[in-house]
Parts: sequence; structure tokens; C-alpha cells
Amino acid sequence: MELIRTKGITAKDIFNATSAKSIKDIKDETISVNGVFVKEKAEEDGKVTTVGYLKTEDGVIYATVSATVIEQLEPLAEMLDETGSVCNIKVVGKTSNANREYFQLELV
Repeated sequence: MELIRTKGITAKDIFNATSAKSIKDIKDETISVNGVFVKEKAEEDGKVTTVGYLKTEDGVIYATVSATVIEQLEPLAEMLDETGSVCNIKVVGKTSNANREYFQLELV
């Protein structure tokens, strides 16, 4: 496992991320995020998967492999640096032209 980017994350959070909830569970909900991190995870077949994590104010960790959401985590980490507190984020489900669901984060 290689950590790519972190903000507001402890070693305990990284450990607890192994049992993180899916971001799909909070589709169209708003959460108060105070930490993010991205890591690369080696699968059994040797393939490397990039996983993004959001940590809420109450310590719940959500995970995603959505490339769209993972791209948004870098600017979100910078915003957490600037504000020094939490960002209220809505997880928005959308449908692609190929009729596949994907997710984006929206500041509220």
C-alpha cells in the first residue's frame, strides 16, 4: 500500500479504512468531511487499484474507486488546508452517456 495524499488522517484512520463503507451508501446525502486520503492497493492478481477515502467529522470512513471522485480529493484536501475545519460535501450520482452510474462530489 502506498499513500498518495492525506489530510486530517491518522494511523488509526488508515487501519479502519480496511472496513470502510462505500460511497454508494451515501448517494445524494451531505456529509461533513474533515479528512481525505488516497492510496494504491495491490490486488491478489498483482493489479494496482487507486482507492480514495473520505473521513467524516464523526469518524466514519467512506471509500471509492471512482476516478472522478478521486480526482476531486486533491482540491478537497487543499480546501481542508485552507479552512482548517470541515467541508460539507454532497455525493451526487449521475448517469453517463453509456447509461452507467458514476459519482461526483459537490460542495454545499
